[in-house]
Order: sequence, then C-alpha cells, then structure tokens
Amino acid sequence: MAEHAGETILHGLVAAGVILALLRLWPGDPPGSRLRFQLLALAFPALVAPAFWILAPWRSSDAFRDERALFSTHRLGQLRLGGWGLDSWLGLSLAIAGSVLFLRDFGPFLLEAVGKPRQAGGEPCDEALVEAARETAAALGVSPPSIACPGGDGPLLLTVGLWRPRILISRALVDRLSPGELRAALAHEMAHVAHRDPLLGAGLMGLRALLFFNPAVQVVARAAVQEMERRADDVAVRATGAPEALVRGLLTGYREGEGRRMTARGWPGLDGLGRLLDRFRVRAIEARCRRLLIGAGEPAP
Repeated sequence: MAEHAGETILHGLVAAGVILALLRLWPGDPPGSRLRFQLLALAFPALVAPAFWILAPWRSSDAFRDERALFSTHRLGQLRLGGWGLDSWLGLSLAIAGSVLFLRDFGPFLLEAVGKPRQAGGEPCDEALVEAARETAAALGVSPPSIACPGGDGPLLLTVGLWRPRILISRALVDRLSPGELRAALAHEMAHVAHRDPLLGAGLMGLRALLFFNPAVQVVARAAVQEMERRADDVAVRATGAPEALVRGLLTGYREGEGRRMTARGWPGLDGLGRLLDRFRVRAIEARCRRLLIGAGEPAP
C-alpha cells in the first residue's frame, strides 16, 4: 500500500510539474484551456497509476526497478535515519503536506455544503432582480436559471445544485450592489451554471478526498477551482463589457462576507497559520481583480 501511495504521489508530482511548465510557456491561454490542462494533470495520479498496477504488475519487480525504471527511491531507502529509510521519511513528509492541504479546504467546503440546504429554499425575488437576471441570461445566450433570495443580514451570492444549478442571492447583497455591479455578479454566477461548475467542483473535492495524501493533487485541484472562477470572470466581462463593475461587486461581496468572517473568527493556538491562510485568500482576490482591470492578454498560439 505504501509503495502504491508513493507511486501515486510521484505520478502526481511529475504530471503537475509538466503541466505547470507548459502553462508558464502559454501565460495568455484562456482559463477554459488552462483548466483542461489541469484536469489532464489530475488524471495521471487518479487513473494512470492504478491502470499501471493492474495492467503491468511486473513493474513492481526488482528487475524493473533496478534496470528500467527512470526513477526509483530504492537507493534513498539505503540511507537510514532513525531506523527508517530516507524514502520513507520523504513519502511521509509529502503525505503529511497533502493531508494538511486537503484539510485546509475540506472544512470550509463541508460547512458550506451543510449550510446550502438550509439556504436553498429562499423567498421569491423582487421583479427588478428577476428582470435583471433575464437580461443577463439573454446577453449570455443561456436560459435564465432559477433564482432564490434567502433572508438574513449577510451578503450571499453563489450557485448551488449539482444536477439543476440555481443561483442564491441575498437581499442584503442586492441592496449593496449598484445595478451594473448586480448584472456583472449575476453574469459570473450564470457562467458557473452554464459550465456546470458546482458538479465539477464537487468532483474535484471528491478526488482530493480520495487522494488526500497527494500534495500535487491538492495543489492542482485547487488551481483548477481558481481557473473556474477566472473563466466565469471572463464570461461576465464579455457579457457586460464592464470589468470595473465586476471588480467592485467582487470586492463588496468579499469585504462584507469572507473579510468580516476572517476578522471575527479566531484560530486558537494557530494564530500564525490562520493569518497565513487568510493572506492567501486575500491575495487570490487581489489577483483576480488585477487580472480583470489590467486584462488577461491575448490567447497564446
């Protein structure tokens, strides 16, 4: 089992390294294309490595390991530290890193998934909001999705539903956004509906749970989720022609929602780690805003 886990980690690291190098060469590639590359990288540890175990069991032999394998940790295992080979220490370190990366995102994902059923009912939305949603859907060339308006004081705007996606938007957020910002925000969420992003996101989290010990899977899957957000940003900008409105709406929702939760919550005994993770979230939002205002550039050939 440990050998198979180590090989899965190795496949993930190699695939992630190759894909990241390619994406560095093509920095202007559109998010949809970059997302497909990232999903390809995730296929190697999830599908290719298990297929090798079934179709080519002779790869586990000493002869293959010592004479034909491009990379083997056998020599690392000959170096001992505390009774363990260096290969075991390396595998354990990578597995711990992967587990930490998984738990960092699984907790918020689980809390959000548990909270969604309570929010999914909502109340009928104002006619002005429904009309804005119709106009936005027409600009995108898609059928208007179902929209609900949950109550509460906090801002809320998200897409829920794996098979029949729908948009939840709180009255509190509607009151805080200008008409242009509201249309841009709705266009962003409708892009998620059109691409079935909730289903893809749940699949990515399931893969992360299955390969929780693989740091490469955790990093690439998280990057894929960010790419889905960039793709939705691009669709919203093309539909509305107002990147500034989308940026203002994004910042308003973040400051009133996640930003306040970050300020209010505590990280008992883990203040340093909590501040570090919060800083990563802030930088992710800043990067999206800069990309929208500066422009993503022309797609590379």
